[in-house]
Amino acid sequence: MNENNYKFGKLVKEIRQKNKFTQADLANLSFINIRTISNIENGKIDIDLDKLEILSEILSIDLVAEYLYLLLDDSQQIDKLIDKLNSRDRYAGSLQTNEIKILTEIENTSTRKIIRDKARKLRLLFQSIELENKNEKKSLIVEALNIGKTFDFTSLCSNTYDIIDYRLLMNYAICHNKKK
Repeated sequence: MNENNYKFGKLVKEIRQKNKFTQADLANLSFINIRTISNIENGKIDIDLDKLEILSEILSIDLVAEYLYLLLDDSQQIDKLIDKLNSRDRYAGSLQTNEIKILTEIENTSTRKIIRDKARKLRLLFQSIELENKNEKKSLIVEALNIGKTFDFTSLCSNTYDIIDYRLLMNYAICHNKKK
C-alpha cells in the first residue's frame, strides 16, 4: 500500500465525515462507485485526479491541491509562499494591481473550475485590501467566502476552510473591529 495514498485517504474520510456525508451519500452525489470511495479512503487505489475534482466540488475543498501537496511534499514550499505573501505590508487602500492582474488572467484562462474558483477568491481578497470602505470590503469578503459553497457565519465549525478562507475571515473580523 502506498503511504501517501493511505494518508490522503484518511484526510478524505475526515473531510467527508466533517461534512456529515456517508460513503453512500458521497457516491450518490458524485456518481462515483461506493467501492471506489471506500478504496480511496483506505489508500487501496491510485488517485484519479478527475474523481478528486468531482469530490472537491461536493466537499467544498480542493482535494487535488491537498493530494499534490502531500504527494510532492509541498507543505514547506506553500509555507514559504504564504510567508512571502504576508511579508509585504498590505494596508487598506494599498494597490494590489499586479496580483489582481495575474489572478484575473488565471481566472479567465484556466480549464479547471477549482483553479478558477481559487483565483477568483484570491482576486476578491486582494481587491478587498484595496478598499478603504469597510462595507464594500465586507461585501467582497463574503462573496469570496461563498465561492463554491455557502459559508455559514452562524456556525463557523460547520464550514470547511482553506488557507485563503482563514485570511478572509481575519480581514472580515478586522472590518468589524471584533477579535471574536
